[in-house]
Amino acid sequence: MRSKVENAPKEVKIEETKKEKHMYVKTMNEIDQNMNIKCYCCRSNIELASAACHCSHDIPQCDGGDWSQENVFLCCATCNQDMADALSVEDYMTDLYIKIKNNKKEESHS
Repeated sequence: MRSKVENAPKEVKIEETKKEKHMYVKTMNEIDQNMNIKCYCCRSNIELASAACHCSHDIPQCDGGDWSQENVFLCCATCNQDMADALSVEDYMTDLYIKIKNNKKEESHS
């Protein structure tokens, strides 16, 4: 049996999802008792209920991605906007790791 969210028009589905961010919390988000989490990508601290906490799609909606728990990751606004529809969450994390590693190398050579 399908839930009301699955049968709802797209606008309603998105609005309900925004209210239910807690359903997308993953182990890497490290939620605390005050409902603060870490961004899945950059590990910065964000409040789960704040506008800075975005539901980021691994497979973008424009490419057929859905609102399943396997496809949605909680990220900070910066990471979500940086990856846009161009990168998956895992690809973005790899790029971010390489950038951080390269910056550390440059700093150690200065």
